[in-house]
Amino acid sequence: MSRLISLYSFLSENEFTRLRNGPLRSRGVRYLNSEDEFHLLSLACCEKLDELDSAAFTVSRLGRRCSDPGLRCFSYDYEDLKQGIVVARDRVEFYSKQGNGSKIFRKMEKYVSATTQLHAGLESLAEMEASERKFQMLKLKLEPSKFITNNGCIDGQRIAAQRKQIKRCRETSLWNVTFDKSVRLMAEAIRVIFIRMCKLFGPFVSFLPCLARSSNLGMKSKPKNAQLYASGPIQKSSIPSTPPRFYSQE
Repeated sequence: MSRLISLYSFLSENEFTRLRNGPLRSRGVRYLNSEDEFHLLSLACCEKLDELDSAAFTVSRLGRRCSDPGLRCFSYDYEDLKQGIVVARDRVEFYSKQGNGSKIFRKMEKYVSATTQLHAGLESLAEMEASERKFQMLKLKLEPSKFITNNGCIDGQRIAAQRKQIKRCRETSLWNVTFDKSVRLMAEAIRVIFIRMCKLFGPFVSFLPCLARSSNLGMKSKPKNAQLYASGPIQKSSIPSTPPRFYSQE
């Protein structure tokens, strides 16, 4: 989930504009690679696509253990999406806008944060309990008159408070989420990321399907006669058709 959140943050319009106006225009990058902006953006897209493919492979492997048949076939759905085969095109248009897919990643950030706090709290609780056990063993060996402080009572209160905090973190973390729901959330996040990638890099990269309309960022777009890898009804041409002319053999 952390990898997907990081990848989605990179695909914001502000980060993409900063990439085009910053690193891709530096002299070192242009000298070592190329001065062609299309080629540089293609390299950046391939790098991010490899990261997404790796995450999709992990999610598809986890999906085989789910009870939902759709999650067990996520690898086929992802390959269809990469080929431009989309059933719910209204969802593509919805997720192509920057703010619509952020709800999924805000939920993932909440789960990741709570789960991180939970693991840290469990480690701290283990240290507290070990310290308390050592204290009780030392208390049994020495005389009670030598213990003039109430450290044992303070440690007991800290342990109780730590257990309450762990309980709250467990209720909001991935520990309280079913396995299918976690995998489904990551699968949906991968779809959102790929759609965002097609929107941002699509005008520059030819190997991405045209899933979403290009954004208005002052970009150069691909030629209009580029191949469209999207399913759906055949669109009628807006160019008025002229009646065919038949020529005689004379």
